[in-house]
Amino acid sequence: MKENKEAQQEKPEYISDPPTDIDSFYVDRTILENELWTTIVLSGKSVLLYGIGGIGKTETAKSVLKKIYSMSCDVTGVYQIAWVTYTNGKLKDSLIETFHDTKGYTDREEAWEHIYNVIQTQREKLLIVIDNAETIGQDPDIERLGDLPCRILVTSRTEKIGGLYRYSVDHLPEEDCRDIFYHYYVGDHDNHYLDKILGLIEHHTVMLELLAKTANMEEKTLQEFYALLVQKGFRISNKNVDSHHPLLKSEKRITEQLKSYLRFQSVVSKIRICCASFP
Repeated sequence: MKENKEAQQEKPEYISDPPTDIDSFYVDRTILENELWTTIVLSGKSVLLYGIGGIGKTETAKSVLKKIYSMSCDVTGVYQIAWVTYTNGKLKDSLIETFHDTKGYTDREEAWEHIYNVIQTQREKLLIVIDNAETIGQDPDIERLGDLPCRILVTSRTEKIGGLYRYSVDHLPEEDCRDIFYHYYVGDHDNHYLDKILGLIEHHTVMLELLAKTANMEEKTLQEFYALLVQKGFRISNKNVDSHHPLLKSEKRITEQLKSYLRFQSVVSKIRICCASFP
């Protein structure tokens, strides 16, 4: 009966809450997404998607997952999906708090045993996405992910998770960055000064959106806005930008703060404080 049910199952089943919707202005990374599709679906392997905070790892993972979910199980070989937000530096706790079947367990060991049995039973038919696996230093279980028989997709700022096929997420091409900026900025287009602004933030996706909204609120031309950034000593490198995509959940507050900082004091130090306030 079980095999019969699987044969009739058209789409994968979420055994956790599904992820939030893809950002409305997400730009497809077609080549990367195709590579992830090939590795996860066609080869049945587990992968690590890494890059600096806010560059687009989570949205890329969601895009690949959406494609998998839209296709029948007999095409992808994936029958169950779990979306796991990595929390408190503990893989087991993150899984227990995510899986529908174990949310109500009071005995953590019993809950983990149930999850482990699901993984061993479903094997390659189960895809687990582990989002934002960051504070992994004290978690030995994260290093054993590659030993699990199911398919796994991990997003992280570090590439130091062994046993997984690694793919880096780099900044978007200049043309795509311009499109995103002009989506939020309604003033006159000026690619010359916009490209200079992109250089200041090294094409960082989250900062790009925040600056576009700030420039729009300030009602400045891009030449004026660039001059203001330079005047305030604004320059952000990959080394000092360490924000998570959920920062955008408070984007209005952050943008208002950024607007105020541009008027009165150094933007760089204040943006670092803002980013550090988000776990």
